[in-house]
Amino acid sequence: MSEEQITKSIFADLVGEISGVIEKVEQVEACKTKEDLVALVDGWELEKTALQARIKELEAQQVCRPEVLAFATEMERVLKTNDYKGGWKHCDLTYLKRRLTQERGEFERALARYRADPEHEQSKHAVLDEACDVANFLMMTCDVIGALTPPTKEGGRE
Repeated sequence: MSEEQITKSIFADLVGEISGVIEKVEQVEACKTKEDLVALVDGWELEKTALQARIKELEAQQVCRPEVLAFATEMERVLKTNDYKGGWKHCDLTYLKRRLTQERGEFERALARYRADPEHEQSKHAVLDEACDVANFLMMTCDVIGALTPPTKEGGRE
């Protein structure tokens, strides 16, 4: 399931939960006696336990924080602009380290330009692009040495 599908599923579940709360308010308003209200609340306790289990299940499905997903998406955008270069699987560590150092310098220069003019939208994008370049070279290095493994369903590592 993609991150977007998970988000849509969570949103649909939340809409359902809100509808359930509205229904509960209507049930309370319909109670005629204290006993009716006590019986209603007892039923809710059972539902609460089931809802808590569902929340834990949904949290386990969330693979990434939204900010991590947004940054990873930007990393992929930058990688795609360089697809014509043939990838990184064949690169040696010396090359990757040299390129990382170069990209880090570009990042620092972009950040300095941003600090000089933080209102300039283009400088924000330049910082993002250079940060993605740095992160991509770090990712490539980890991939080349075999440190990356696919995440498990629980979001951890194999």
